[in-house]
Amino acid sequence: MNLSQIVITVLCVGFVVLIVTAFVRAKRGMLHGSGGMFVVFEEIFSPAQYNVRIAIEQQADLPAEQQAPGDPLH
Repeated sequence: MNLSQIVITVLCVGFVVLIVTAFVRAKRGMLHGSGGMFVVFEEIFSPAQYNVRIAIEQQADLPAEQQAPGDPLH
């Protein structure tokens, strides 16, 4: 095998690992909301945007605030 064949093989294996990781994480429920399996690529290439997406999804999962007995109605 020459160098170009080794590089192509390594890139293909890496891509397959990313896809398999995405499916495993999606099956476990770690990836939800919009984006699906492509969130894995976002996590790798844009970690700040990934962190914002996770924070938004966590806030969306929180229960709605309930009014206290003395609070005025909105």
